Amino acid sequence: PRLESNYWQRLQSDEFVVIGLNAGEVDDPRAMARLFRDRHGLTFPIIVDETGQVATALKVEAFPTNIIIDREGNIHDSFAGFDERRLDKALRELDIL
Repeated sequence: PRLESNYWQRLQSDEFVVIGLNAGEVDDPRAMARLFRDRHGLTFPIIVDETGQVATALKVEAFPTNIIIDREGNIHDSFAGFDERRLDKALRELDIL
């Protein structure tokens, strides 16, 4: 939810996008993603990764994992947990903050 209020609502543009990834759900992953989205009032897009291929490709080992991808499509930083200081640092390095 802090991604929604502190970043997405404040910074959304062509150069800054938040995309959620819902993976690892056993029963009805789409319904679980909608439930999470609605419960937390999220408006950013959420990808439902039913097969786990996206999470595997991005080397996601824990939830939440934050992956910051630069304008060229390169992974600039990736870390598990929500670390606002680290996220701010990465966004400053990319001249977004």
